[in-house]
Amino acid sequence: MTVNTSAQRIANDNLRSTPHDDPNTNRRTILAEIKERRFDYAAHFPNSPRAAMFTGTGGPSLKRTVNEGIDRWLEVQKALKASSTVVNYVSKSKHVETKFGRRRILDISKSDIGLFQAHLLKQGLSPKTVNDIFTVVRGVWGDAFGDGILKSNQLDRVSNVGSDVDLEHAEAVWTR
Repeated sequence: MTVNTSAQRIANDNLRSTPHDDPNTNRRTILAEIKERRFDYAAHFPNSPRAAMFTGTGGPSLKRTVNEGIDRWLEVQKALKASSTVVNYVSKSKHVETKFGRRRILDISKSDIGLFQAHLLKQGLSPKTVNDIFTVVRGVWGDAFGDGILKSNQLDRVSNVGSDVDLEHAEAVWTR
């Protein structure tokens, strides 16, 4: 079954009228994004006069800050989790607010997130505490990805911190 939306028809028209390095690759990418409901017209055709029709009001707010993302994520958690869990999330979110609070989620790179994780460990926080903080980070970035603000979720490529104690224990078992 082929879905032929107005955005898809306009994208097809633009592909025929706009020079690209590899039109077949770009066309496949655009069609895949449309099918996955994450197509951003302005990103593919920034100079098109039609770009304004598909951006702005009604779309995802690309201006969402980390603080706003935390507030939205915590609001959902309050409805889904026990109050003691929410209290823990609120406490852990303070670290994220301090580091990234007023910045737009869109402007924070994977390396920024990795450096934040390393910074928390260098402050002397335990791996468990850092991972708890990253529960909040993963939730905020997951929401931003789900809402179409991010094209990919950088947190999908950031692992939890392992514990040195686990590694030492594993070494002790294997050397006996």
